Amino acid sequence: MTTLEGPVGLRNGVTPVLSLKRDQRKIIDLLWNIDIGNGGQRGAPAVKPEPGDDRQCNPMLAAAIMAFQAVLVLKGELKKADGVVDPRGTTLRKLDALAGKPAPAPTPPKPNFIDLKVLRFRQTLGRDLTEAHENSIPMVTFGSMVPFLFWPFSVQSKLKQDMAKGSIHEFLFEIEKGGATFWVGAAVPAGTTDFSRAYVYFHPDTMGEADNATYKTFSGRWETVRRYVWTQGTHMASAKKMALIVPFMTLSSRQDSPSANMFAATARETINDILAAIQISLGRTGKFQEAQQIGVASFSSGVDHLFRFGKKMGSSGILREQMDFDGANIIVKHEVAQSFTGCVNWSVTQNAAHVGAKSAERAGRPGWVYLPAPAWSDVGNLRGHLHEQIGFMTFGPMMLASAIR
Repeated sequence: MTTLEGPVGLRNGVTPVLSLKRDQRKIIDLLWNIDIGNGGQRGAPAVKPEPGDDRQCNPMLAAAIMAFQAVLVLKGELKKADGVVDPRGTTLRKLDALAGKPAPAPTPPKPNFIDLKVLRFRQTLGRDLTEAHENSIPMVTFGSMVPFLFWPFSVQSKLKQDMAKGSIHEFLFEIEKGGATFWVGAAVPAGTTDFSRAYVYFHPDTMGEADNATYKTFSGRWETVRRYVWTQGTHMASAKKMALIVPFMTLSSRQDSPSANMFAATARETINDILAAIQISLGRTGKFQEAQQIGVASFSSGVDHLFRFGKKMGSSGILREQMDFDGANIIVKHEVAQSFTGCVNWSVTQNAAHVGAKSAERAGRPGWVYLPAPAWSDVGNLRGHLHEQIGFMTFGPMMLASAIR
């Protein structure tokens, strides 16, 4: 059992704690000996950092602690990610247990960039993640969500908890396009053979100005959003065999310029090249399938990226679905996703839709899936965090209701 003289990290990502330099070294060694799939940093592109001075936790270490705890919370093994490893605490026990597992087979050298039509890429993860591996994560059951897909629903309707289980391949692509660097994650359910359809998922828009500087190396806090690849990928695998693409978006991408947003120009060609990168990384050869049906989803403030993507892809004829998970609860003046011919819009949210500008009556409307707090009373995972419950527990069942077949 690792012993610490005091706590290490940043409490709630803000408040410094003792973080003795020698204790930081111990936590760094543990985290960088745990694979990415378990919330650690082994196999990640980020270089193992040096500890900071006493009471000055290295920012990369602080971000890695928060990312590790976030995985524990998602698995129901920790109540809250507070950003600190306490002596004799749950986080330290989990670090010790996972760091003691045997290391996987050595990862082969990263391949050189491969040129495609509008971009070039290289795949950066090791075989422990790119080969099919089993995952499980809590979700609500599709059957318990069905009553909420239609209005009115019974006030006695309750959501039920189950586990999303599936085997996925994970990828992390470093992409060069127009002289700029971009990063894209992907999760592909084992056995997927149809790449003419895919789903794009935008993570919450939580990355700030400082994160722009670490984007090129995908270091710092970027691992905290990479978890959406395996969480939502596992949900996808529990529902259908369809590739999930997770673009990692910077604060600068809001400018919608080709140097900052990978979809600002040649969006359809970019999606097709990413699908080709996935097929190449899976070992496929010959002519690669291109997208005929695309769905796009987002969680929380990621809905801003969904809107911009929709405006770029809406006229392509292949955008068939837009799915916003609780963006209505985050944005003060919620914008409804633009309507496009042949495209279905969904909003899965704790907020009721209002009918009529002057009406106080709460009612449903097509595609508005209203999940009020009382409906979650039988769901134990992430209890008390309704926004996170919607974001992390409803993607899989909604994929069963998806228009992308």
